[in-house]
Amino acid sequence: MNPDSKGTILIVEDEQDLSDLLKEELEFYGYDVVAGFKFMDLFVKLDNQKFSCILLDLKLPGGAGTRVVDKIRANPSHLNFSTPVIITSAFVSPEVMDAYKTKIQGVLTKPYKIADILAHIDEAQGS
Repeated sequence: MNPDSKGTILIVEDEQDLSDLLKEELEFYGYDVVAGFKFMDLFVKLDNQKFSCILLDLKLPGGAGTRVVDKIRANPSHLNFSTPVIITSAFVSPEVMDAYKTKIQGVLTKPYKIADILAHIDEAQGS
């Protein structure tokens, strides 16, 4: 980890081009970024590394993003139990919003701008 880093962001995104772009932009703004992996590898990462924020798409090959939220919020001793989660999805149903409103710290509907992501990360981290 970069000693001058603002924190480590986990990007969970099925669109590789968008994931790469977000990674590049967030690194430019001083964050360390973990991105580009398969859905099942995600749970290993979450169990073994503390993140400062998670950017989470809901529709992923191999599983739903809501499973990620359910897993880390189910156990108060989980390494990422208190890590802010920001949903980044093209469509978020009212049912999902209602069910997860107390478990997530923000929602960004695609398409969005990097400034929106940065503002949500700052707000979620209490900056």
